[in-house]
Amino acid sequence: LKELINTAPKSIDMDYAKRILANHEADICQGEHDPVRIDPASSWGTLYALLAHPAGAVLEISPGHPCITPYEQVGFEGTEETQGGV
Repeated sequence: LKELINTAPKSIDMDYAKRILANHEADICQGEHDPVRIDPASSWGTLYALLAHPAGAVLEISPGHPCITPYEQVGFEGTEETQGGV
């Protein structure tokens, strides 16, 4: 993770952060990705990925392996984003 951040562009945008969280070579996104092959007794891996937009009061959550599971936007309670249906 340190190497990915140290070699990142000067400003890390959300797309770059998502690529870091989906990285298999650095063992960030781990575990069995095929739901048919998962053995509940011995499996482990990435369950969620989360990115925060503090200024916008929004979270982006990938409820599963971030390399294959789309991110969903969730607003903080009481903000314009949640009142507007984000």
